[in-house]
Amino acid sequence: MSRVPVYHVRFTCAPDYMARRLPFRPAHLAQLVKLRDDGHVIAGGPEPDGGAAHIFYRVPDLAALNALLADNVFYDAKLFVAHDVRAFTDVVLPLAPLPADAGLKATLVEGRLGDRARASEGLVTLQRQDRVAVEAGQSRRPMKAVTGVEHEHECDLLERPS
Repeated sequence: MSRVPVYHVRFTCAPDYMARRLPFRPAHLAQLVKLRDDGHVIAGGPEPDGGAAHIFYRVPDLAALNALLADNVFYDAKLFVAHDVRAFTDVVLPLAPLPADAGLKATLVEGRLGDRARASEGLVTLQRQDRVAVEAGQSRRPMKAVTGVEHEHECDLLERPS
């Protein structure tokens, strides 16, 4: 388990995001790949309708996160117009870096924990079976897990309220 905080950032996309993003996408992906290779990005991707995007950052504090957000290619292009940040302190990281632009499908599931140790143990077991990519907990809000990774042509990140 990682003790460096992981921040889930949900970006609100501009209404014309889908129409304008392609010219900026190579630079955005290059930036995310560098951050991933440096250990600062775990995973991310847009929602299928282009209304929002999610990126999971692994940085020591909010100041470091804010510096990365200020330098975000899509923010500079006004493709991201707002964001919401959620912090997690206990995180099971992917066993290997996730491939860039692979079009993996993921589902974000939220709920309250009854038994933290048992939940973490179960998610680590599922991760080793390639059935869970990332688990995060110890937040001020409910637990979140990225599950159901499948090979698809686009990245679906769906949030299910608790």
